[in-house]
Amino acid sequence: MNENILILGAGHLGQAIGQILSGKGSAPDFWDKQPGKVDDQKDLSNLVSQASIIFLAVPSWSFREALGEIKEGLSPQTVLIGLSKGLEQDSGLRIDQITAAVFPEHSFVLLSGPMLASDLMAGKKGFAVLAGKEADTRPVAALFAETRLSVILSPELPSVALAGVLKNVYALGLGLLDGLEAGMNVRGWALQQALLEMQSIAEYLDLDAEVMMGPAGLGDLVTTGFSQHSQNYRVGWTIAEGGQVERPSEGWISFAPLARLLGERGATLPLFCCSYGYALTACRPQREYCRALLRPRKASGMKNRPSRRGGFSSELTRGAWRRAWSSRTCSPSFWPPNTFSSASSAMISRLFWGSWRFFSLI
Repeated sequence: MNENILILGAGHLGQAIGQILSGKGSAPDFWDKQPGKVDDQKDLSNLVSQASIIFLAVPSWSFREALGEIKEGLSPQTVLIGLSKGLEQDSGLRIDQITAAVFPEHSFVLLSGPMLASDLMAGKKGFAVLAGKEADTRPVAALFAETRLSVILSPELPSVALAGVLKNVYALGLGLLDGLEAGMNVRGWALQQALLEMQSIAEYLDLDAEVMMGPAGLGDLVTTGFSQHSQNYRVGWTIAEGGQVERPSEGWISFAPLARLLGERGATLPLFCCSYGYALTACRPQREYCRALLRPRKASGMKNRPSRRGGFSSELTRGAWRRAWSSRTCSPSFWPPNTFSSASSAMISRLFWGSWRFFSLI
């Protein structure tokens, strides 16, 4: 198969995909907006006009910008392949929705699943879902035939895109738990709870909950939720240890827009709610509360009690409740500048206190 392939973004995953394709004799061209990242980088407009397939290996917060970069000279026959797994900060759109808004008549395919770049670069296997229309996914699947990246086809593009978003959010939560030294038992509980919440969110958004059980959902969650090679896991771990996040992750950036999409429904999702509250809240009473929910041990001003449903919950003492309530409008921390609105801050408070009411019932 003779294709002109362009990979936009020369990060770890882009390089891993390029290495796989080069092994089949389809050496791609690379382009990156960071100067010096690609040796002898060619003019982008020429690369775009010649490409029959373009991989967009950029983070979700740069996805719309990347589409704008290739708009000039893009052929109507060129297939676009997205690798991002996040929500746009302001609009809350998935990358398939962003692409449809920018290129409404263009072919778009999403590649998502358990395919850590570090494993692929080391020559190990990876697995992915190619989501989109069959006429678009089959030619792309042929590129990866008999390579170490095994792909399956799916017509459920919106659901696969959501699965990637959610697995990133919950992978950060699992990293947070490991940073809190919650233990293997809590890790096991959190994994099944994450899957339940992912399915619940999919149903709420009128998407296919079954997709959350597949490679783009559960498979990718297990891979990145327990790997120090995962940026989402590392961000969760760093926050739990009180460190400063120097490089954001797609799960971290997607927290606020996902909370806005969920509205009050988010208050019924304890793992999402407490991961969100712990990661984005500077107030000590709120953090202690989330710590007690996520790790069943006594915290200052709190006591644990068994749950009637077999789990555990936390009961704030009167003094701790007053301190926490007085801090409910505390500004979020650990967030990149100029990306967190006052409306999102209010949403944090509603979600957080909704989780308190939820846990008080169990």
